[in-house]
This record gives sequence, structure tokens and C-alpha cells, in this order.
Amino acid sequence: MIVIAILFLILIAVGLYFYSTLNNKLYDQKKQILMLQHENDNLRYKLKNFNHKNPKSIIIKYTAPIYNSGITIRQCNVYLAPIDTNSNIINSLKQNTRVLIQDSAIIDNIKWFRVYFNSESETNNKGWIPESNVKASNI
Repeated sequence: MIVIAILFLILIAVGLYFYSTLNNKLYDQKKQILMLQHENDNLRYKLKNFNHKNPKSIIIKYTAPIYNSGITIRQCNVYLAPIDTNSNIINSLKQNTRVLIQDSAIIDNIKWFRVYFNSESETNNKGWIPESNVKASNI
């Protein structure tokens, strides 16, 4: 009889432990949902008040790249698109980073290279950089 009582108490203790653990996880999830709702509300407010201007026409003249590789001559950002330096930055390259030039384009009299570079992860390792940041060569 004592053994059954001890087993029953152990069962209750294990049950309370699981209840407490799951209750803490539920609390954390509720807190995260509230934070995300607040962030979502802020973004909706910003979007609602965003001034939707007509963007100017963008003329992109793609050209075959003369060079197939290069080295960055200074630290520079890698952009998602070759529109301007207000485009989304997807990575940053250190000085003397070797890049492979895959394409080139001229926008507003600025030449851009679409480059590929080795990175620790295979994420965000392609993008656009202005020609002024690259010493190009054929290797």
C-alpha cells in the first residue's frame, strides 16, 4: 500500500512538472504573439501613412561584362538591385574580396556589376555593386 502511495505521489509530481513546463511555454508564446501584434500594428500604421509617390521611370541598359572577375578596392555593400544606393543591402564585402562578375548594367550613367562571391554561408552571396568599388580583370 505504501508503494502505491509513493508511486501515486511520484505520478502527481511528474504531472505537475509537465503542467508547469507547458504552462511556461504557453505564457512565452502568448507574450511573443502580443509583441508580434504590436509590431504588425506599427508596420500597418507606417504603411497607411506612407507617401505613395509615382516612382520615376527606370531605364536599365544591360551590357555584356568585359571582365569576368575583380577585387573590391574598398569595403562596400552588396545591393539587391542596381537601382541606387537606397536599394536593400543584402551583404557587405571587405576590401580585397574576390568577386566573379556575372552581368553588368548602366543606370543613370552609373555602371553596376552583378557579382558572385564566396561567403561562409551560401546565403546572400550574389548581388549588385557599383563599378567604382571593383578593380575588374579577366582571370
